[in-house]
Amino acid sequence: MEKAMYKILVIDDEKDICDIVARSLVRHGYHVQCLTKGDKGLKAARGGDFDLIIVDWTIPELSGAGIVKGIRESQDIADRPIIVITGKRDPDFLNQSLDIGADDFLFKPFSMHLLTRKVDHLLHAHT
Repeated sequence: MEKAMYKILVIDDEKDICDIVARSLVRHGYHVQCLTKGDKGLKAARGGDFDLIIVDWTIPELSGAGIVKGIRESQDIADRPIIVITGKRDPDFLNQSLDIGADDFLFKPFSMHLLTRKVDHLLHAHT
């Protein structure tokens, strides 16, 4: 599948991060939708046809953990690759995020180059 065909959902309560991530991914040929509320993000993930989801771990309303669990429990989208992003430098974060179903993670601040490499890798691994 060509990059332009892939749809990515970004869920992060920091609008600036959503905008930066979206611009970078769009420049690399992806379609991107950003949401800043966890509950709306999970609803969009369940109702949309997204190929990959990027989730902030510490988003209010519904945590990143809740969003990842909700995606993994939704039969139609349970296999979607998920990248969790966080500013939290807790050593248990990595294990916890992978244990609940995240495919990869990034610590904030991160480079857009690294993010796009991870996105490319996960999308190609899941097609």
